[in-house]
Amino acid sequence: MAESTDIRKRGYLKKVKNSRERYYVLRYESNSGPSRIECYHNEKKFNRNALPRRVIRLADCWKIIKMANSKYPYTMSFYTQEYCYSLYTKAREELESWLIAIDEVKHSDSQNSRDNQDCWQVTVIDRDVAKSKQLAGAYSLQMLPSEMKLTRLGSSDTTDPLVLKYLYIRRCGHAGQFFFVENGHSACTGPGKLWMQVDDQIIAERIHAKAIR
Repeated sequence: MAESTDIRKRGYLKKVKNSRERYYVLRYESNSGPSRIECYHNEKKFNRNALPRRVIRLADCWKIIKMANSKYPYTMSFYTQEYCYSLYTKAREELESWLIAIDEVKHSDSQNSRDNQDCWQVTVIDRDVAKSKQLAGAYSLQMLPSEMKLTRLGSSDTTDPLVLKYLYIRRCGHAGQFFFVENGHSACTGPGKLWMQVDDQIIAERIHAKAIR
């Protein structure tokens, strides 16, 4: 089978969810469609021009990050507003190769893409407003021109995102690994502080700096 000109990388990867090995193809944007990763049952199916089992559009991913834990040390996760899709490799070099290729494809995409620097994964802490409104949990935090948007991660329901208008935020700040906003009475959460934990103090500082621009 002749190699298609829109293919940047292909090979076998495993899903974190069930450890099943599937064949993945990373494609540039072209006449055949937008930049994307296609999942096939195996390489033979791909070579026979079978339809992919799944397609992840890179434009739909607000964040693609490298992750690690004791069981899967070489993992990459694709976050969209609807789901998180995680894949892992057998070696660090293989993971880095995929991430470099994905980054190259994203930057070559002629369509407007979301700015990953304005999106973070946060954990809303079970205190103050979050405690009374039962809002604690993992969210994606997206900074937009007139508002912050918190979308719950890993949820199967259709809960609307929390939209915090800057107009109704009294103040915000950070302390260590925490970023907080103090909302007024007109905010969707009602008055009080909403605390969010992030990976480290530097990220908390960045979110705070972005929020007060």
